[in-house]
Amino acid sequence: MKPKDIKAKLKEGHIQAIVTFEVVGSPKKHVEDAIASYVQEVKKQPGILTVDEEFGDAQKQDGKLYSIYHEGEFLFSSLENLMWVCFNFTPASVEIIDMGTNKASERELTNWINDLLSKLHEIALKVKELTGMNKLLITNMNKLIQNAIKLAIDTGATTEETIGKRVGIDKQQLAPFFTGMVAEGTITKKGEHYSRA
Repeated sequence: MKPKDIKAKLKEGHIQAIVTFEVVGSPKKHVEDAIASYVQEVKKQPGILTVDEEFGDAQKQDGKLYSIYHEGEFLFSSLENLMWVCFNFTPASVEIIDMGTNKASERELTNWINDLLSKLHEIALKVKELTGMNKLLITNMNKLIQNAIKLAIDTGATTEETIGKRVGIDKQQLAPFFTGMVAEGTITKKGEHYSRA
């Protein structure tokens, strides 16, 4: 975009900003595809014009993770449009270059947006942490239930009804465990009766 076109848009009330997006994950191809589709989604939003952009190369991080970034200079048709991008795409950072005809100073708005993004990233990390803990708890709970079923069978309970009573869980709730354990080969079923494999 030519400088005179940028100036014209700023006079119309557009906001000029550099927005940096970052994606971390694995495998490398997934990270590269993810950042490309992410940025494409931002660019197709109405009221967002691309002035300039740069894609970084995927860099290997600790372990199996890769990190990649995109730095784009955009013109946003309104402050609401810029905020919408911040809330819905959570960029790594935003730097306001020119507020156009808007009243707030570039520095004030830059600080406000980056504080907001910092908080959003903090919340996202907590959600990921809790999601991981939840998955671990579910995995461990499933193992406990499977062990309880095996113990119930070892102590003479052989039907869904008697195993459920011994374990203390309704037989309907145990149905997926029975199906999975038979498929895994940890228990067998003959008629209505279960036994250890």
